[in-house]
Amino acid sequence: MPGESVMEENKAGGQEEELLPMPTPEEDARQIKETVRDMVTGILFFSFIFGAVGGIIAGEAWYRWVLGVILGTGTAGLMLWHMYVTIDRALDMDEESANKYMKKSAIKRLIMAIAAFAVGGLIPGVFHVLGVLAGVFSLKFSAYLQPLTHKIIKLLSKGG
Repeated sequence: MPGESVMEENKAGGQEEELLPMPTPEEDARQIKETVRDMVTGILFFSFIFGAVGGIIAGEAWYRWVLGVILGTGTAGLMLWHMYVTIDRALDMDEESANKYMKKSAIKRLIMAIAAFAVGGLIPGVFHVLGVLAGVFSLKFSAYLQPLTHKIIKLLSKGG
């Protein structure tokens, strides 16, 4: 039955181990949407911080830095969306096909990041390549701090 825990016999010690209940598809979809929301929030937060601090440090080239961060942030958002779609599709495949599909998709995301760096490097009068790097890396920081971001969003949505 949904919501009930499942008991499983531990083969080694003869002890019973309680397994977590399986989430319903609706709960799964809600959790995924919350995770994506948390990640987008994190990307925007870190990009704002990187843009502001880097813009101050960059001095006269502040606009290049900020434009680089914006380019990197856009790329990070595109990469997050691509991960979401890739995982969703891979879950409907058999294990071998999903593994191949995930590897191809990871390469596509790497190409996205390389393309953003190339644009930043080829147009240095507009974009600062280190700003692009900071924007793209906002995805990594967002992923690492997603549990904290989730807690903060829940706390703020409850009104304190």
